[in-house]
Amino acid sequence: MKSTKTGWIRRALTSTALAGAITVPLATPAHAAYDTADGCYVSIPFVECSTSPSIYPHSTQHWVLPRIWVYGTALCPVDWWIYDTYDGKRVRSGTVAINNYRSFTVYNLNASHRYQLILKSYTCTILKAELRNWT
Repeated sequence: MKSTKTGWIRRALTSTALAGAITVPLATPAHAAYDTADGCYVSIPFVECSTSPSIYPHSTQHWVLPRIWVYGTALCPVDWWIYDTYDGKRVRSGTVAINNYRSFTVYNLNASHRYQLILKSYTCTILKAELRNWT
């Protein structure tokens, strides 16, 4: 009787493990592939930092998504630039007020060029920055 229970349990666990090993996740838009460039780890005020490596914008819509984390509880103004590594120029820029985390989208980029995010804050520490494209 004991060997029958043990055998049944063993077969159930083995088939469950095999089913889990061969399961293929389905791709959904929420989990589409993306490139990420990151950097600016604990960048102190007045120091310019950037993400690395440079990445291409979204393949059909030509945008990138900067994501920025800062240390502090008050609003922190952060200057940002999208740098075109092909031309060596800053192609977009602005200032965003951040309270811990902020993301935004930059549109109308050249699909054949690669880009980096450059940041500078005068009042707070930048904890991390990312540039993504969800191709």
